Amino acid sequence: MKHDLIKLYSDYLLSSFGKTTATGLSNLSDDAYSHDQVTRLLSTNQF
Repeated sequence: MKHDLIKLYSDYLLSSFGKTTATGLSNLSDDAYSHDQVTRLLSTNQF
């Protein structure tokens, strides 16, 4: 699951033209990943 979220997040960053947020990714994924999951992933610096 962590690998899937990393891939989704990187695709989200590459395809966005404006501001990107963890909440925006959560909304885009129809809440498949929560804002907190994205934030925790980014705070670990292990990706």
